[in-house]
Amino acid sequence: MTVTLLRSDHGAPELDDAPLGPIVKINGANLLARANDENEQRAKVGSLVKIGGENDVIGIVESIEISDTSPPRTTISIDLIGEIQHRDGRRFFTRGVSNLPGISDSVCPAGKDVSTVVYAQPAAPPA
Repeated sequence: MTVTLLRSDHGAPELDDAPLGPIVKINGANLLARANDENEQRAKVGSLVKIGGENDVIGIVESIEISDTSPPRTTISIDLIGEIQHRDGRRFFTRGVSNLPGISDSVCPAGKDVSTVVYAQPAAPPA
């Protein structure tokens, strides 16, 4: 799986789109990601995150923990809830994940565009 960073008009990665860090543990639909040092303050419990791939896998930050090691490391616990699929030029959210992410895949904050798709009222029952 790969993550495509969105870029501002100046070509630099948007801070909100930069990866939080890599996945370091997978246990079914539960993931642990290690926050990059510069991004540890951006993860918030209850916020949506995405892991890019064929479909964007969506999760919710369940907990954040700072280790008592030197240097301290921030670990983010994530529950996977579904994915954003693409069909007929439209994006829609479905519960469940058809293709789980892998170790070292990058976890990114889900932007407003992703939240809009996840929380949208379905126009019709999924086919």
